[in-house]
Amino acid sequence: MVTCPFCRSQANEIQRGAIITINCPVCSEFLISREAFADFPTSRYSRYAHKISVYLRHRFAIHLPIITVFQDADQINQYQNAMSYEEIIAQFPRTINERIEKVIQNFAGLSRFTGEYIEIEDNDQTLFYGDTSEPEATFFMMQLLLDEGLLEDISATNRAGLPKDLRLTAKGWQKAMEIEQGKTESNEAFVAMWFNEEMNEPFIVGIMRAISDAGFIPIRVDMQEHNGKICDQIIMDIKKCKFAVCDFTGHRGGVYFEAGFAMGLGKPVIWTCRGNDIENAHFDTRQYNHIVWQDPEDLYQKLYRRIKATID
Repeated sequence: MVTCPFCRSQANEIQRGAIITINCPVCSEFLISREAFADFPTSRYSRYAHKISVYLRHRFAIHLPIITVFQDADQINQYQNAMSYEEIIAQFPRTINERIEKVIQNFAGLSRFTGEYIEIEDNDQTLFYGDTSEPEATFFMMQLLLDEGLLEDISATNRAGLPKDLRLTAKGWQKAMEIEQGKTESNEAFVAMWFNEEMNEPFIVGIMRAISDAGFIPIRVDMQEHNGKICDQIIMDIKKCKFAVCDFTGHRGGVYFEAGFAMGLGKPVIWTCRGNDIENAHFDTRQYNHIVWQDPEDLYQKLYRRIKATID
């Protein structure tokens, strides 16, 4: 038995070595580097422990591959499903609507059949995507879904005060289906970047190859044939894409616009920027988790890992 670094629960240590395998009753199963496991309690990321726990549980609930957790992205090498603390924390939803969708996905993923009640254990607070480990955050999110008619409960409660059994309503299942359709309808990735000769190699060797190798089709507006206005084509491409890769090297205004438009539509946006230009990032966007790359091959490796880890 070991103490889980993220939720502080007693967990089973399945395998120990350079990479430790942990099966936690709250976070589910995950792998973590020995260094990350030892240093997390005193790291600057420890205050975000709940967000990491929530993300790990979400991956388990919706049947995504187990990931390996590292301290920093630079430490990740041959591991395909690997993420750093910063990359995981950046996945936490920024709006209530996004968090509601994550809860619905959790319940849909855990349900063996439509209409099944899910038994809520004392340690199931992570299912509800509260923004902290405080019970009030869990109750707030749970009550929100009950009030919206997306979940329904049986009156009995468990020791944590949560309803003992919850299930998605017909409205909740409809929402789950809409979320799934939105995820799977497109296999295209929109690319926004500076159209400059010095960016040709980073695009071809880095961005385009990473997107293609991850199983998606890269779409860049200047490489398409069209008869309409280019701005209309951009809007259409972003609307139909699954996610967007926005490289801010050169800090072109159009890239900021396209990233913002994609975010407004609820599309995942992967932010990238060359290392010698990241300090010029606009104040309003610096808090986003940019992939900072040094050369095209570095961009390929980091972007490929990010896509595989975060786009499903």
